[in-house]
Amino acid sequence: MKDGDFDYANLTGNLSAYVKKGWPESAAFLNWFLEQVFRLDETDAHDAICDKPNDKGIDGVYVDHTLEQIYVLQAKIRQGNSPKFGDAALRTFAGTLLQVDSPQKIDALLQGGANPELKRVLNKNNVKSLLEKGYKVVGVYVTNEILDANGKEYLHVGAQHGHIIVYDRIRIGDELIDIDSEGGIDGDFVFDTSYVAPLNFQVGKIAVSYVFPATAIDLGTL
Repeated sequence: MKDGDFDYANLTGNLSAYVKKGWPESAAFLNWFLEQVFRLDETDAHDAICDKPNDKGIDGVYVDHTLEQIYVLQAKIRQGNSPKFGDAALRTFAGTLLQVDSPQKIDALLQGGANPELKRVLNKNNVKSLLEKGYKVVGVYVTNEILDANGKEYLHVGAQHGHIIVYDRIRIGDELIDIDSEGGIDGDFVFDTSYVAPLNFQVGKIAVSYVFPATAIDLGTL
């Protein structure tokens, strides 16, 4: 995606399919991000979201068991013409993360007046138990804005150093894999698989992956 694709008018067009699910714009943006950047499947991305009134500033929760990290997500869409943001939003988000940084605080949220969707994602992901096992809370701030110098300084030297990851429009554009975009090299190449049948499996709804041992001669020719 190009930088201009993250302008409000253009971005909302890309999110229309997610808005049709009944999500507000910020949740639709987060749903799109989880599928397109974090590469979650449709069900996992949908189940991670809890962006509704009284969500305590938490728009979604996703657990990476390999890294033993609990990602607490917040998504923001700016509609105006000034696309930059600084440390103020990150300081507020840091306060949000303090609500979920211990098993005792998870209990307080579950017993309090938070919305049912937030309680659902906390329970579904066993967040309290994971914190007791030593999993770390990492904030993920997703926005169509651009992080300015003050925001970058806060991430480097602020109290939350290492615990907030910002996906602004620049980072999303750099990491997004657009499988519909044109590119590559035109032409065909044929591998000899006569000696072994390839394994194949469906990848999401739009691709089939084939796995097979290739000969060194074929690879060299390719």
